[in-house]
Amino acid sequence: MKTICRNTFFKRLLCTGCCLLFATALSGIPALSMAAEGDLNNDGGVDLSDVVLGLQVTAGMAPSAAPPDWSLTGNDVNGDDRMGLAEVVYALRFIAGENDALNIDAMAHVVDISGEPVLNARVGGGELTDANGVATGRFDVSPSGWVKASASGYVPGYTAALETLYPFLRSSAMSGTSFYRVELTPFGDMALIRQGESQRLYLGRPDAPVYEAVADAALFAETPVVASLTEIDPIHVQPVFEALSSGADLNLQMAFSIGAQGADGSGAQLVAGKEIAVRIQDNGRLSDSPQLAVFSHADGRWEVIENGCSRDGSFHFQCRATSLSSIYGVFDAIEPDYLQRRTSGRLARSQSGYMAARMDLTSILTDWQDQMTNDPDFEPNLNDPALQNALNDLANAARDIAAGNQNEKGKAALLGVAAQAQALGNDALASDLIGEAADVAGKMADELLAEGDCGRLREMLHVAQQNMLLGNDGKANELMEKVKKNVGDCDVWVGNIKYWLIVDDAVHNLPEMTLQSGANGWWEFHDVRMTTDVNTLKLTGEDQVRLQFPAAKYENEEEECEQSLTYGPPTGGSVLLSFDGTYDGVAFAVSNPGSAQNPVNIPLKQVFKGEDEDGVCQTIVNQTSYFQNFSSLLVHGFLQSPPITLQEMLDSGVHQEASEWAIETIRGQEEIVNPNTDYAQFPVTRGYVFWNFLHVEDMLPLER
Repeated sequence: MKTICRNTFFKRLLCTGCCLLFATALSGIPALSMAAEGDLNNDGGVDLSDVVLGLQVTAGMAPSAAPPDWSLTGNDVNGDDRMGLAEVVYALRFIAGENDALNIDAMAHVVDISGEPVLNARVGGGELTDANGVATGRFDVSPSGWVKASASGYVPGYTAALETLYPFLRSSAMSGTSFYRVELTPFGDMALIRQGESQRLYLGRPDAPVYEAVADAALFAETPVVASLTEIDPIHVQPVFEALSSGADLNLQMAFSIGAQGADGSGAQLVAGKEIAVRIQDNGRLSDSPQLAVFSHADGRWEVIENGCSRDGSFHFQCRATSLSSIYGVFDAIEPDYLQRRTSGRLARSQSGYMAARMDLTSILTDWQDQMTNDPDFEPNLNDPALQNALNDLANAARDIAAGNQNEKGKAALLGVAAQAQALGNDALASDLIGEAADVAGKMADELLAEGDCGRLREMLHVAQQNMLLGNDGKANELMEKVKKNVGDCDVWVGNIKYWLIVDDAVHNLPEMTLQSGANGWWEFHDVRMTTDVNTLKLTGEDQVRLQFPAAKYENEEEECEQSLTYGPPTGGSVLLSFDGTYDGVAFAVSNPGSAQNPVNIPLKQVFKGEDEDGVCQTIVNQTSYFQNFSSLLVHGFLQSPPITLQEMLDSGVHQEASEWAIETIRGQEEIVNPNTDYAQFPVTRGYVFWNFLHVEDMLPLER
C-alpha cells in the first residue's frame, strides 16, 4: 500500500524549506541538543525514515515502525507525550544540520499585469505558486539580490528586496521573512513555426506595427517551436532603474521580449551565433542610435549589446535580439513617457494608481542613489516630506486595492507597502498596514475553514503561515488542524490552461472591414483543480476562467461615413466551470465541463451609416447583439465543438513522471483553427492552447 511518504508535494514542502508554517507555529521547539529527540522510530539514528514515520502518524495512520508506547521512548520534543509535527520538524532540522533549516526566508506574490494571481509560477528556480499566486520557501537569489519568476505563457519577471536596490535603507524583512511581488506580462503575438517555415510576429496594427520580427525555423536549435513577441510596459519592469553596463546615464524608453518554447512547453534556444531582428516604431521620438540592453539578474544590471539598435528610416529602428526569453530594454537620454503618465490629483482607486504611486516612490529613491554615487557626502533624509508623501500615497493606493479585494491580492498589496514603510523607517505606518493585512488574512482563513477541502492544502498551508506571521495564531492553528485531518484523504492535480486567440486583420467575409484596435489578441486563463477521493477514485474538478477579450474594432476606411464592427469586451465577471470523472493514479476519465456559473455575454456592436442626398452621414444600423452565456472555448469551441477537450489534453500532453524531488507533470500545446467564417461570434480564425498540470498531492495509485 502507498503511504504518505510517496507524496511528492509533502516531500518538497517539508524538505525544501516550504514549511516555515510548521517551524513558526511550533516556535517553542527547543534548540538541537541530542539525536534521540529526532529518533522517531527508536532505531538509534535520525534520518528520513523518522520524517516518514512522523508524517504517517500525523496523518492518522498506524505504521508498524511506530514504538508501541511513544511516551516511554524519551524522544518527545515538546512534552505533549505524542508524536506530531513538532517531532517531524525537529527531525528535519537535525538532518539538515542547522537549527533554522526550515525557516522560510521569503514569501512571493506573483501576479499578472492586471494584478490577478498567477498559478504554478516558479519562483527563485524552485517553489511554485498556489491558486492565490503565493509561493513560500527559500528562493534562489542571485549574487546581486534579484529573484526570477517564470510561468507558462508569460515573459519572465524579476524582483528584489528594497534594501538590495538601495543599500542606505533598513531591511524590509518582517519577522525574518522577506516579501516579494513579481509582475508577469503575458505573451503578445505568437506563431507556430515548423521546419522550413518562417512566420511574421507583430504587435499593433498589421499595417503599422509597433514591434515586428520574422522568426525563421533556421534560427532555432529545434523545431517545431511556438515563438512569441511581447511588448512590456516599463511600469511593469521592476529593474526599470537599474544601471547600464556601459555606465551611460540613460532612461529605459521601451521594453520587449522575444521567446520560443518547444512542443513540451520547455524553453527553446537560438542556434549559436544567430539572432533575431526586431523592428520598432518610435515615430522619430528617440535618437538615431538608442542603446539596447538585456537585463542580467545575476549581475543586477542591464548588459548593453554593442550596436544593438540602429535607425531604419525616419520612424523606425532595428534591434538585434541575441537570446530568447529575456527582457530587452531600449535606452535613450530623453525623459521617458511612463514618467509622465501620472494620475493627477487623488490617485485612482485602481491597480494603475498603485503602479503610478510605486513608480513615484522608486523615482525618488533612485535619484538619491544617483546622488550618492556622484557625491560621497550626500546623505539621504528618510524623513523628507516628498518621500513620506509618496509612501503615504502608495499606502492609500494599497488600501484601495484591499478594500475591493479581501483576498491575497489585497493582503499582498498591504504587506508589500508595509515592507517598504519598514525599510524607510516609518514603523507606525508599517504597523498599521500589517494590522490591516492581518484582518484580511483572518478572513481568508475563515473562508478556508468553512469551505476548504483536501484539494486546497497548499492554500491552507500558506494562509496558515501568513496568519502566524501576522499574529493570528488561533486562525493558524485551526487551519493546521484541518490540514492534518485532510492529509492522505485525496489526490490532487492543479494546472493552467491558456487560450490565445489571434484577432484577425479583417472580418472573415467582409474583407473591407479592417482591424483598427485590439490587435494583441484575446486570452482565456484557466486555473484548474482536480481532486480524487483515494478510496472511491471519484474525481471532482473545478475550473476558474478569466477572460481577457479587449474590444476589437473593425472599420471600412474607404467610406466617408462610419461602417464599423466592434467585438467585446465581455460583460460579466469570472467564470466557474465544473466537471467530474475518475482517476486511478494512471489514467484519467473526465467529462467536459458543464454549464458555467457566472457566464458572460460577448457584445458585437454594428454601426453602418450612409450619405443622404445632401452628403450628410445618416445612421442606417446602430445595434448591439450578444453571444450570450459564453464561458470558454473549452465548452463552446468553434461551431459548438471544442477544438481540444480536457480529456485530450490529459491524454496527449507530454507526461513527465515524478522523480525524488520533482513533481509529476502533464503539459502540451496545440494550434487551434476556427472553421466558422460567419462574423457573428468571433473575430478569430486561429489561435493556440497551452496546458500545464502538476500532481501536487501524489496519493494515487495506492499500489505502486
